[in-house]
Amino acid sequence: MSLILLTTLGAGDYHEATYCWKDYPPHSTKLVSAALAQWFPEAEIKVLVTPLAVKKNGALLHELLPQHQPLPIANGETEEDSWNLFQTVADAIPEDAEVIFDVTHGFRSLPVVTLLALSYLRIVKKVSLRAVVYGAWQPGQETTPIFDLTAFVALLDWAQAAEQFLRTGDARPMTTLMSTPDVESLQDLKEPLEHISASLAFQRPIQTARNAQQLRKQIAKVKKQKLQHPVMSLMLDHIEDRFSGIAHGDDAFKDRHQQVIKSQYAQLRFYVRGGQYAQAIELAYEWMRSLQMWKLGRPQGQGLWLDAKRLKPDAMAQSDFKPMELWNEFFRVQEQVRLLRNAFAHFNEYKKEFNEELADPSALAQQVEHIILSLLPAAVRPLGLELEPPTAAEAKA
Repeated sequence: MSLILLTTLGAGDYHEATYCWKDYPPHSTKLVSAALAQWFPEAEIKVLVTPLAVKKNGALLHELLPQHQPLPIANGETEEDSWNLFQTVADAIPEDAEVIFDVTHGFRSLPVVTLLALSYLRIVKKVSLRAVVYGAWQPGQETTPIFDLTAFVALLDWAQAAEQFLRTGDARPMTTLMSTPDVESLQDLKEPLEHISASLAFQRPIQTARNAQQLRKQIAKVKKQKLQHPVMSLMLDHIEDRFSGIAHGDDAFKDRHQQVIKSQYAQLRFYVRGGQYAQAIELAYEWMRSLQMWKLGRPQGQGLWLDAKRLKPDAMAQSDFKPMELWNEFFRVQEQVRLLRNAFAHFNEYKKEFNEELADPSALAQQVEHIILSLLPAAVRPLGLELEPPTAAEAKA
């Protein structure tokens, strides 16, 4: 893996300074990049240079960094200049390279665009950022510290990992980041995240509710500690809020409490938000049966599941639950859910038994969203169950 020192040349005045960073020996020079080159002699030096910078400080650059490779760029006066800068960086950094990026003398939007380019290259070229640094020179200082800004770049990784977890329930990117020593305060979240991720993946609503409760409790404990990166509390707040509707304790299971029904509906919405339509419709079918059991009641000492025959409309008409007219919309939606569940379970191989529109995956996704977010709440409202309405984002989708 090659190491590249990517730096910039400014058009201002440079002054002698003694740069200090970590345990490296202090180095006196007019260019912070020269100090970095001294500390990392194996690095290949690439310098982004504008015409103004070359005119003003080109000679100094050649004097202090004679082995550098110049990367000519425009002065950054137009949007096109920014895109050309992006392409220059992308072309200059080889695949699997490791980069130290010095932003000290970046001009205008150059540091931002370059950092975005490097973030992009981390994915498409498997580039890794060893450090992002800034030399904080001020007049009259005996020594000039170099600030390590790498942790701020890591926040992008955390944001992406958190987004994937909140969207799909896959916590693997987050737990991988928690394995690094600089986030020791988050270590206690690793196991609860792994547990809820697995229960969501394997559609275990009871375990998901318990694990969500445990995760929220653990987040509360972690937030009382001093986090290495305080802004991560915002991420934890978001996770805690997302699972608040799903989480509940074991006491809710004793009488198949309404809270269990609402918790499982929150899981349905979670699957829909993440585009996991097969999981959503499969759980929806079982959820509707659970709701029937809840409304019919469970004889003392009987197991969790009722005889399936008791849940059919004809059998329910003979039960004590009246009037049956309240169930009409419920049974209509339940039949739609049943057909969709079979379509997913059999990979739509038996098309003749289903509506032809099921052959269109995009139409199928819209139909699942409509059932979960709109039809189900309307169908159970006459039965005395008021579900949380769709969010503005869900309604727009």
